[in-house]
Amino acid sequence: MTGDAGVGPNEAGLGTRMSRTLGLLRLIAVLFGIAVLLADAGWYGSPVRLALPAVAACWGVFFAVVCLTRGLGRDLATGELLMGLVVAGCAPWAVPPGELVTSPNWVLLRLIGTGLTIVWCFPPVIWLPAVLSFATLYTAVVHEIAAPSALGAALPAGAVVAVPLTFAAVVGRMRRGARRCDESLALAHTRRCARGVVAARRLDVTESDRLVHDTVLNTLTGLAWGARDAGGKSVRARCRQSVAICEDLLAGTRDWEDGLLVALGRSLDRARANGLGVDFSFTGSTDTPGEVAAAVALAVGEALSNVRRHSGLPRARVDARSDPTGVLVTVTDHGVGFTPGRYRDDQLGVRRSIIDPMRDVGGSATVRSAPGGPTVVTLRWTRHPPDGPTIEVAELEERLARDTARAVGRGAAVWQLALGIVLGSRLSYYQYPGLVVLAWAVSGAALLWAGRAGRHGQLRGPAVAGLTGLFLVTQITAATLGQAGSRVPLNWVLISGLGVCAFVTAACPVRRWLPASAAIATCAGTLIATGYGGGSGLVGYLCVVFYTQAAVQSVIGALGPMRRGTATAAAEIARADAELAADLLASAKITQDRRARLDRLRADALPLLAAIGDGQLDPAADQVRARCASSAAELRRAMTSPTAGSDLLEGLEPALRAAERRGVAVRMQVAGTFDAVPGTARDEVVAALSAALATVTPAATAVTVTLTGTNDTGEAFVTADDPALTGPGRPVAPAPSAWTQVIDDSGDGQLCVEIRWCPPQRVGGA
Repeated sequence: MTGDAGVGPNEAGLGTRMSRTLGLLRLIAVLFGIAVLLADAGWYGSPVRLALPAVAACWGVFFAVVCLTRGLGRDLATGELLMGLVVAGCAPWAVPPGELVTSPNWVLLRLIGTGLTIVWCFPPVIWLPAVLSFATLYTAVVHEIAAPSALGAALPAGAVVAVPLTFAAVVGRMRRGARRCDESLALAHTRRCARGVVAARRLDVTESDRLVHDTVLNTLTGLAWGARDAGGKSVRARCRQSVAICEDLLAGTRDWEDGLLVALGRSLDRARANGLGVDFSFTGSTDTPGEVAAAVALAVGEALSNVRRHSGLPRARVDARSDPTGVLVTVTDHGVGFTPGRYRDDQLGVRRSIIDPMRDVGGSATVRSAPGGPTVVTLRWTRHPPDGPTIEVAELEERLARDTARAVGRGAAVWQLALGIVLGSRLSYYQYPGLVVLAWAVSGAALLWAGRAGRHGQLRGPAVAGLTGLFLVTQITAATLGQAGSRVPLNWVLISGLGVCAFVTAACPVRRWLPASAAIATCAGTLIATGYGGGSGLVGYLCVVFYTQAAVQSVIGALGPMRRGTATAAAEIARADAELAADLLASAKITQDRRARLDRLRADALPLLAAIGDGQLDPAADQVRARCASSAAELRRAMTSPTAGSDLLEGLEPALRAAERRGVAVRMQVAGTFDAVPGTARDEVVAALSAALATVTPAATAVTVTLTGTNDTGEAFVTADDPALTGPGRPVAPAPSAWTQVIDDSGDGQLCVEIRWCPPQRVGGA
């Protein structure tokens, strides 16, 4: 049954495959029934005897068509259950009397198919009483009309109970396996969603940082260095433009959904507005993903900005090509050139605005130059088909295969046990009962061994050949040791190989199980044809033999494509769902991140630029330049620190800003994590570091603050070369401390303060 609320993709895929398999089996059963009617045409000459087979055949065709086109639901299964009761109750009038007790017949075949259907669609509280009612009704009417004893009438109906019970054991395990796979997919969905959120937030942060670098940071740095025409309209206009662009970005009003040509045009217009001449050529299509177009435009804009600032020439050339294979863009200038090297974390221009944007979208950026020029920046992005979840598909398929082999192995063991019970009730039909029981026991032990071996992987060829040979010996033994003229031993020939056929089909690839199944079917058909002893029921018997084995192997064999199709579809569904969930969640998270960054910029950098742009502050004044330098340094630290945003580093900002306003350039080195530092420890560490930085004079050089931390412990060092320290420095004496230890080794022109923090119970031994 499919389509239920709360059913995962693996379980739903299992239901779809099983519906189709049961529909195909019903069509095969209808064809076999027609063959039986033709073989016994003399007995079925009366319209009364043809009525039930005709009604059953019409219903069978309808049932199969619905299963194949719409799926198997409970409404259809209910109709199948009612039809099964009708067929069981009318069996004596639709089957020749000689075949009701001694031979399998089309009614039993039909009741077995009904049992499989209701086992699949209903819980045990419904299907178990229904299956027992089929067997009981068939036994009662056959005993009343054709069988001298109730036992003789009940034994043929045993298959009506045994086959559904075995099938129930198999499908129960298969459904549990499918649910476990769906649970694994849900976990994978959660992990992929989390990764998608992190990636989306990281991409948004890096894109925002790039724009902040290209606008606010560059403007502040230029003002701090003393921009040409510092008091002119162009400087004030650039300040206003930087503020507007930054606020638009952080407020979420980005306009990068245009194609590559439009995005490049925007970067070129900005470069030309700043006085750079740009020659541009574009070939190909513009159907480039928006994120790729945005990354390429950012990188081109930064490359052109570098040309304007460093090349010594007022001209550059941009060549762009976009085609189905990808995007290739080159930015060329014939200026002074330079010697390319490694890009440090604090070299934000090349790293953040050229290399990282392309890397984030799966592309690459290379810079080729030499002293004397030219300089060529090459941007490449190759279009790849979406990566399929191959790892998840393989894992899911392997798990489903393992669960299927275990389920079918369990069903085969149940079948072998049921065969032993039937055999025990009919030992009188064999010449040497002990040998027959021994053959049954040996074959059962071999099947159990193969089931254990199959849990660890597919059975190898020798194991399959040995198991098949053993069951062929079992079939031959049952046929040759039967009482002369009795057809009862042939029933064991019919059903003994079903368990092993089902198992090897589940545990082996087609190239191994197909020869084994063909050998078992051929042996069974030959033994029945030679031992049947004549009569009109031979064709029907052989039809039942081949149909039963075909039914078993169709159900089990359909699980192979089902595993592959279900695993692929389930992984794709999980991937799409996770991407959608990540997008929705990331949208909310990104909005929060942008607001936090906007608040931070509004606290210092943007008001400063806005005041300059509005003419309230003179950008040429030393005090304004110092504020620009301090704000630029703070922004640079925020964009280069791997743990920017932690409470500890946020608390240090006032002390760092105060030192920079006094003319002290501070270098930060950060390693580790600080999210687990409690508030008390954070306040003590911030107080100690602030006190240490307050002792540094403007004459100091190489001022470095180094932070290392793991969980709730860590260390901080403040070092500097300070000529003002001719003797022992003023001791750093923070407030009374529960978490921290301060070790001051300053003196003789060197500042060296070590601050350690750990939980209070470990301070003494830290």
